[in-house]
Parts: sequence; C-alpha cells; structure tokens
Amino acid sequence: MKKGKKKGKKVIVGILLGLTFVLLVPLLCFGIVQLFQKSEAVPIEQIGSLSKRDVAIVPGTSGYQGSITAKSEDRLQAAIQLYHAGLVSQIIVSGDENEVTPMTQYLMRKGIPSECLASDSHGIDTYETIARVKEKFGDLSCYFCTQKLYSSRAGYLMDRLGVDGSVVNVDTMYYSNAGKSAVREFLAATKAVFEPIVLFGKAKTSVEKEDFITVEKPVENSHFVYSDEVETPEDCKVVDENPEDDYDVQKAVAYARTYAFERNPAYGRFESNCTNFVSQCLVAGGIAMKGKPEISENNRWDVSGKKTEWYSGAEQCDTDGLTHYSMSESFVKTDAFFEYFTEELGYTFTNYENTYEGNLKCYEEMAAGDVLVLYNEDGTVSHLGLVSGMGEKNAYYCGNTTERRDFSVFTINEQTYSQIGILHMSKKRK
Repeated sequence: MKKGKKKGKKVIVGILLGLTFVLLVPLLCFGIVQLFQKSEAVPIEQIGSLSKRDVAIVPGTSGYQGSITAKSEDRLQAAIQLYHAGLVSQIIVSGDENEVTPMTQYLMRKGIPSECLASDSHGIDTYETIARVKEKFGDLSCYFCTQKLYSSRAGYLMDRLGVDGSVVNVDTMYYSNAGKSAVREFLAATKAVFEPIVLFGKAKTSVEKEDFITVEKPVENSHFVYSDEVETPEDCKVVDENPEDDYDVQKAVAYARTYAFERNPAYGRFESNCTNFVSQCLVAGGIAMKGKPEISENNRWDVSGKKTEWYSGAEQCDTDGLTHYSMSESFVKTDAFFEYFTEELGYTFTNYENTYEGNLKCYEEMAAGDVLVLYNEDGTVSHLGLVSGMGEKNAYYCGNTTERRDFSVFTINEQTYSQIGILHMSKKRK
C-alpha cells in the first residue's frame, strides 16, 4: 500500500511538473519576443516620419474562396501608401496561393505595376515569409505591414534572421474576435522563438525548390468583384415611398453606392462592417444621431452599450496622434441596432421565408431605402444591407464587408440564407 501511495504521489508530481512546463514555456517565449525584438514599429498614420526602404512585405490572411479579408486589405492599403509616397519601390505579398493571387490582383487594380510586385505562395507564416524573402533577395531593407498585435513577433523574427526591417502597424479598424486572436498570438511566440534555432535561420521550403510566382496582369476573379465592374441595373428605380418624413431615400442610396466598395474614413471602420455601413447610410439619409460621442484619450475605440442612443464620432487624439473613435453599440452591432430602431424609434420589421412565395410577399412590401437582413439556416443574422432600388419583380441592395452594390436580392440562394428580413424605413409606426 505504501509503495502504491508513493507511486501515486510521483505520478501527481510528474503531472504537475509537466503542466508547469507547458504553461511556463509559452509565457517565457512570449516574454522573450516582447523584450528582445529591436525592430521599430510605426503606425501607418505617421507615414511622414518614415525613411525610404527597398520593399514592403505584406503577409496574407485566409479569406473566403479567394477574397480579400479586412486584415489583408488594411495591410495592402498600407503598402500602397508606402509605394505612392516613394518610400518603397517594390511590394512583396506572401501566403498560400489562395491568398497571394487576390492580393496581387488587388494591388494591380489599385495602380501598382506588375513589375513592382513579387508574390510568394510558400510564405505560409511569418517566419517562412521573412526567411524566403532573405533567401530570394539577399540583404535588403523592408517595411513589414501588419497589425499591432503581430508586430513584436514580426520584428523579433526579422532580428533573428538578420533582416533590416521595420514594422508598419496598419490598424485602422476594429477587428473581430480580438480575444481569440490574442490567444493565438500568445501561443505563436513559442514557435517564433524555436523556429530560427531549429531551422538555423533557413526557410523550410527553399526558394531553389519553390520560387516566387510571376505576377501577371489583372485577371477575372469570380469571387472578388471590383467597383468599376458594377453598373446600376436599368430597372433599378429609387422611389421615396414616404417623402414627407425626415428620411431622404435618394441620399441614403447615393451614400450606399459610394461606399459599398470602400470605407468612409470619417467613421470608425470594423472588420465586420455591415451594421456600421447601414447606420452610415441612414445618417446620410437624414436619420438624426442620438447621444454624444465621448472620445477616450486612453482607448482608441470606445463602444457604449447605451440602448437608447445611436451615434458615431471620431477625433484625432493629442496623446498618440492617432484618430480615436466613439460609437454606441446600436450603431455598429446588429441586435442593438434593431432594438433601437424597432423599440426606441418605432419602425416596423418583418421576416420572410426565402422561398418563391416569401419573395413575392417581400417584394410587395419592401421599398428603396429599407434595411435588408439575411439570415443563416440557424436563424442568426448573417449580413445587413440597404435596399438600393426596386426592379421588375426584383430588388437590389448595397452592402459592406461582403461588398455588394445594386446586387439582386432574390437571386440569393435559399440554402445559404433561409430568411430575409426588412426594416421598413418608410413605414414607421405613428
């Protein structure tokens, strides 16, 4: 019995020591990355303080079927600014093939010449990106364009691999799942510490084996629609069903069409931006904000949970020179938005099955300027948009995040979106 107890104690001690090791190693590695990276990190808003370097490196993030994610777009926009400011002469994009192809297409659509682009479809993580760039181009100076959350790790790896680089923080929006991303970044520090040691600073996949991709001219991409490719359908009519109220449908639709494919810098930008976009459209149409934005000196983003208010504001902060944002939850979060407009302001909301019969009823009751809601099969809200016009047995909408301008409502697959909802902006209850 005594031997059994001693053995049991040893097992417990072993488990505790193992757990301690498992917990301490990531913590130690995270501390090493934070403390021992020397590369400078500068916000893109302070581009005027930057000096000229050879290239801008843009790592990719996974998007849906070859689309550009919000994080990737932020990084690409920063690289474009660096290029047009004459601070770099080349842009390198990295990631898997599904990431780098739409990224290079995006850059060319924004006016970056193909000869000024390099594309690495085997730079599948930060270490591999930097190691392969060094192997391919040798000693060069670079700006690494990424979010602040990842800047320490990027700087640390450039230091370890002997790359003359600075990080440009590209954070211009409020990103979704910030907590989850922070946990993943914490764990990624362990990989960052051990990879340069285990791989002796060499790439896992040599450039000699898998070279960079030749960048071609812009090609058609069925999963990524560009604003200059979209024309307003001939039957898309904008009629204000209630011209006596304070809501100008023409102005709301004009705003929606202008900003469906981009973000208005006067407002805070969100990774999941559809509710924020619709709120902006309604403001443009004359719906008055309620509540006063309170800009925080310490926090760049301040989202208030007051259910009776609906507002958004921005102001440059003296403490860091960056734009700080303040808005109510009802301006940017779907559930709070509908609670405000239905309960506080008294607008009518109706749900329709995404079937032939449901679409007919929806068509009869909806109008330009209404708010469109698309539901997942489980009944959760997937996407919001603004109805931008009515056609012949059809209706059209504009949306942001998933960019849509004058997109047909009734061609939406019922297997993807089981229900359609309409916030009737022309039918406010008396």
